[in-house]
Amino acid sequence: MPFPLPDHLPQQLNVSSNVLSKFDSVTLQSLNSSFASSCRAELDESIRLTKTKIHDRICADSSNFQRQLSLAKSLKERLDTLSGHVQVSSVTLSDSKAPV
Repeated sequence: MPFPLPDHLPQQLNVSSNVLSKFDSVTLQSLNSSFASSCRAELDESIRLTKTKIHDRICADSSNFQRQLSLAKSLKERLDTLSGHVQVSSVTLSDSKAPV
């Protein structure tokens, strides 16, 4: 790993690695609907567990999550406002360069 992952991110990609390893070892004869179904079930279960972990983490520190969510929404609004001003300025500059 070229850089350390923050604690809140998954440290390993076991599920995808396991599924990809299964595909690597599958033969043309064993590649069938039950194989695909088992891979899908494994991925679905991993997604469900990840969602549960995220939900539990949010619930464990709800006030901090709400604070960060509010900050993110505020930043998004400010970015949208700034982008609008940049577009208006760009149009104004483009129009001012046009011959009169």
